[in-house]
Amino acid sequence: MSGSGLQQVELVVRAIAQSAVDNEKHFGDLDAVVGDGDFGYSLARGFEKVLEGWDDIDRTDLAIAVLTHLGQAYDALTSGGVAAAGERAAYRAVCTTLGRQVRLQRLDAPDVVGTAVEVDEQGRLVIDGDGERTAWAAGDVVHVRPVR
Repeated sequence: MSGSGLQQVELVVRAIAQSAVDNEKHFGDLDAVVGDGDFGYSLARGFEKVLEGWDDIDRTDLAIAVLTHLGQAYDALTSGGVAAAGERAAYRAVCTTLGRQVRLQRLDAPDVVGTAVEVDEQGRLVIDGDGERTAWAAGDVVHVRPVR
């Protein structure tokens, strides 16, 4: 990664970490609606540790670990069979978009509104809009808040 690329990544990580610390109460309040309310505290403490130790983090080891993991996931997805199915299942298990009302915004095309129901074998998001399922490979996905 180039020096300026690494600086941009560091800037983003620091901004995310600081935002998590600054918004501890908000995250806790959100978690209290459906959980025990400790998410904000846990998140803030974790990101405080990241900020405290930032200068001591070996970026080389971090880059190698991230690239190794991405390479393994890519190999699994492109190999097909059980490995690909396992990688897709792992992604689906943590994908918070599935099951939610979404709006897919596309450049120079009408928005698509519906329920995100699946990630297909090609990695496309499948949206059920009025009983018709369509797979989409590109677009900005916005989670639609339910009307209260």
